[in-house]
Amino acid sequence: MGSRQSAAGERARLPALSRRAVLVGTSAAATAPQAGEAHPLPSVTASGTATGLYRRWVHLDRQIERLLLRWGDIEGWLFETHDWHRLSEAEQAALPAGQALRDVDAQLKRLCAERDGLLDKLPRSGADMLEAVAARLAVVERLLYRDDHPEAYDMILGSRRDLTTLMAPSREGP
Repeated sequence: MGSRQSAAGERARLPALSRRAVLVGTSAAATAPQAGEAHPLPSVTASGTATGLYRRWVHLDRQIERLLLRWGDIEGWLFETHDWHRLSEAEQAALPAGQALRDVDAQLKRLCAERDGLLDKLPRSGADMLEAVAARLAVVERLLYRDDHPEAYDMILGSRRDLTTLMAPSREGP
């Protein structure tokens, strides 16, 4: 995975999906809400903690990932069964699957706008709880492309897992 950070005013790039990511995502997409269904987002805690903001961003990013896979499935089916690329806009609009594609696209636009707006609000430092540090690392983990930065990605993943383990209540009795 590579960095999604923008450089010199460029827009952030979408992740390149590996074959493994597509296979994993396809199974996840089967349980994802369909176009038009409600999919509640976790709310930020009453105090507006950073941990809640980080978790919300990760949730939005996962929703977007599932919708991208669904969009790809619909578009692939349309290309295979209806020569989608050869249809006029009116013919595309007449197909129910074309409407499903537009519905997914509308959801993607809404979720991407919310996720991108939230990214600017995420604290970069100053955590007062280990949970916030672990949640911040979960965001960074999704922002980096593992293939572009394997060492950094593995260190971030390991650090987040270590924090999660250290935060877990001890299972040993007195």
